[in-house]
Parts: sequence; C-alpha cells; structure tokens
Amino acid sequence: MRIISFLFVAAFLMQCTAKKVPAKETETSIYNKWILEEIIGFSESIDGNKGKPELTIRLSDSSYFGHSGCNSYRGDLIFGKGGVTFSPGLMTKMACDDKGLENAYLECLHSFTRLKTQNNKLLLFNREEILASFVIAKE
Repeated sequence: MRIISFLFVAAFLMQCTAKKVPAKETETSIYNKWILEEIIGFSESIDGNKGKPELTIRLSDSSYFGHSGCNSYRGDLIFGKGGVTFSPGLMTKMACDDKGLENAYLECLHSFTRLKTQNNKLLLFNREEILASFVIAKE
C-alpha cells in the first residue's frame, strides 16, 4: 500500500512541476461578416457596383449570404465530415459591368474544399491551394 501511495504522490508532484506551455492563440471564428481581400489569379479590380464582395457566415440558422459586388446571394451551410461547404443557394440577376469579378468570386464560393481562419483572415482552399482571402468587416 505504501508503494502505491508513494507512486501516486510522485506522479502528482511531477504533474505540478511540469513546464507550462503557453495557450494557443485563439483563432477567429468563421462565423463572421467578411470582405473579399483577394481572389488568387484575378488581376482586375475587386470593387464591384456595391463595393467589394461580402460574405456573412452565420451559425444561428446555418446560412451564408452577401453580395458579389453586384448581385446578392443567400444559401445554406452544409456540414460534412470534411468541414463546411455552401449549398448552391439563390441569387439576384442584375446586369453588372464588373470585368468578370462576379464569375471569379462565385467560382471560389462553389469550388472550395475547405476554409480556415488565420491571422484574422478567412481563407478558401481547393485542396492545398488558396483560392481567395477575406478580412473581417468593420462594423
């Protein structure tokens, strides 16, 4: 019995003297309002008729919505084992003179395979390739 007590006390003391590892920096939640910062490979301006495209991802009703710089859109989040993706959703159909911004933006929204936050940015990936980056909207 003494040996078991000794081992228990020794294990407890080792735990108390273990080196403290600093807490990991808290990552920004994907559930935010985001402003498009860049579409990789798109060389035209990302300012549309309504300004830069916006994306809001909301957990409360599992939805996403925003505008592509011209047209507004809305859809549902799809939760799968690979993470979160977007349903095709609904979109207004106004004519836009945006030099391909809307098509490039929507291609990113519908072809990403994973998303993550890093340094207060939202990154959309297709496998390991970054498709687009967003910054948090200032309210």
